[in-house]
Amino acid sequence: AYFCTGWPGCNYVTLSKRSWLVHQDQHTGEKPHSCPHDGCDFRDHNPANVWRHRVKGHGYVPMKQSDKTQSSSQPHPLAQPLLSGSFYQYQYQQLHMQPQPIPMRPHPI
Repeated sequence: AYFCTGWPGCNYVTLSKRSWLVHQDQHTGEKPHSCPHDGCDFRDHNPANVWRHRVKGHGYVPMKQSDKTQSSSQPHPLAQPLLSGSFYQYQYQQLHMQPQPIPMRPHPI
C-alpha cells in the first residue's frame, strides 16, 4: 500500500503507485498532464481531468475499444504463436486464468 506521509492531516492510502503519484502532484501543485489540442494551455495533475476536459471542451470522442481492434490490419500479439518463456506467453496465461478460491486457514491464537 502507498501512504501519503509528507502532508500533515492527509490520510490518503492507495494500492496503486500511479494513483499515489497523481495524489502527490495534487499536493505539490505540479500539473504534468496537458491538453494535446493546438492552442489549448489546459494542464492538470490528474490525466483523467485532462481527458474530461478534452471531451467537454473540444468535443473529443474516443474510439471504442472494439473499433480499435477491428480497424487494425495487424493481428493482436496474442494471436501469434507463443515462444516458450516469452512475455506474451505470460500475458496470455494471465488473461485466461480463472480466479481460484483462497483456502481459509484457522487463525493461530
